[in-house]
Amino acid sequence: LLRSRALAADSTRAGNRSARELLERVTKLAPAYADAYAEMAEVYFQRATFGWSEFPEQDIETAIRFAQRAIELDEECVVAHGVLARAYTALQKYDLGLAESERALQINPSDGEALLARAAALLWTGRIDDSIAAAETATHLNPNPGPEAALNLGLAYLLSRRYADAVKLLEAARRRYP
Repeated sequence: LLRSRALAADSTRAGNRSARELLERVTKLAPAYADAYAEMAEVYFQRATFGWSEFPEQDIETAIRFAQRAIELDEECVVAHGVLARAYTALQKYDLGLAESERALQINPSDGEALLARAAALLWTGRIDDSIAAAETATHLNPNPGPEAALNLGLAYLLSRRYADAVKLLEAARRRYP
């Protein structure tokens, strides 16, 4: 599981594929391990959103199924609630995305990924200032939020006319995630 997290964190197609292969082994070895299903949800969502899939909507639905399985096994699995929040937001089910992010933050108010999931849902519902506040709080907890979160925060900065902040953030993300 830890190796798969490191591979997925590289945000590369090859790392994602290797992470999925490892997680398939983990779920076979420990079928009641909620975190393994939550991480599987994460890598399928990543695969869809980073353009590594021919069928992104199908992969998002697969991510939702894995996240729901993780929650069946452990209803307080923050990672699973966070992935559900991002997946529902990607499918334009914003109320569900916000509800899942709120559930994740009820479980762990200082979870950076849950805050980023909330920031994404807020961004796409037009609550730009709230999105920026959530994303900035998350980046204080984790200064390397990943390409998806950097793009969302960069868009929020642009929409709020904070152009210098947007350029600085997006240039740094482009260098880190070519």
